[in-house]
Amino acid sequence: MSNRIIIVSNSSSNLLNFRGKLIERLIDEKFEVLVITPKIDFTSDYQRVISKLGASTLNIPLDRTSLNPYRDFKTYLSLKYIFAKFKPDIVLAYTAKPIIYSGLAIGRNSKINFFPNLTGLGYGFTDQSGIKRKLINFILRILYKLSLKSSTAIIFQNPEDKFLFEKLNLTNNKKTFIVNGSGVDLNFFTPTILPAKPIFLMLSRLVADKGVLEYCKAAKEIRTKFHDTKFQLAGALDPNPSGLNYDQIKKFVENKDIEYLGYVDDVRSLINKCKFYVLPSYREGTPRSVLEAMSIGRPIITTNTTGCKETVIDGINGLLVPIKSTISLVEAIKKMLKFDEEKINKMAKESIKLVREKYDVSKVNQNIIEILKLKK
Repeated sequence: MSNRIIIVSNSSSNLLNFRGKLIERLIDEKFEVLVITPKIDFTSDYQRVISKLGASTLNIPLDRTSLNPYRDFKTYLSLKYIFAKFKPDIVLAYTAKPIIYSGLAIGRNSKINFFPNLTGLGYGFTDQSGIKRKLINFILRILYKLSLKSSTAIIFQNPEDKFLFEKLNLTNNKKTFIVNGSGVDLNFFTPTILPAKPIFLMLSRLVADKGVLEYCKAAKEIRTKFHDTKFQLAGALDPNPSGLNYDQIKKFVENKDIEYLGYVDDVRSLINKCKFYVLPSYREGTPRSVLEAMSIGRPIITTNTTGCKETVIDGINGLLVPIKSTISLVEAIKKMLKFDEEKINKMAKESIKLVREKYDVSKVNQNIIEILKLKK
């Protein structure tokens, strides 16, 4: 197997949290690993931890939310220079901009095996209403079509994203694979006893497409009748085009409908204290926060949509609701609150069972290692 690999990511924190175990595994497999992340991450603790794992790091101008063509061109030029200088055997890229500009930078270089990992299709594919989203979607289709021509194989996290890209003829007849998300470290997120208090938790960047406002509105509705029920929300503000500002959730916080905890680095203590986990997202690759909650042993309420529905067997380890429906979310929460303790504990055990069967990070990483053995 080739042994020089460059990993391109739009965030060192996400790379460490979601792919840290993969980096460790690659180094154990005698890969020489170079990690490329945005310049904004230059002084981050996450980058120092990545270096301690044994990987080299480089920073380039890369802004995941910018729509500025000049900035994106600088990203492309930086990657093209690095690939020419370091001559990697493999490039593994995550999320839209790292995938697109890595693919374009590789171009027709047949010596580099390129593996784009589409962890989710994001803002440009989530909702096609509005001129801005339609324009972004149109541009993304063109860029994906061009960049994926350079790929050796394309990795998806759910069947629907794979089907969509094949239907749109964006995969260029390349080999495609599905892996079960980024996996979850079962030794880090270990099962705990369900608390007695009815505490609901949502972990998410403050982005409309994650269903944050539906969660807040549902909490407000529920607390008018179930006064002892508590709703927590943790996650950072985000410059995403569908990002929310604090003022949009402020009224829910002031009315004590929800407790907003801001960004939390280690979420285990929050999951341990909650009884139910909620993610009413509009679309995901595979939602990592849901996997973490499942691994700790929590019943799940999430949406019956791409990426999310794969994590819940409706009525077994959780409940599925339609996207963008506060009413349905309220009904699901009420249903959970009316379940007896035996039913809730059974759901918790089913979450643990499902995550161990499908989402163990060691199994997911083994699948990725096998894919990386492919050649053009």
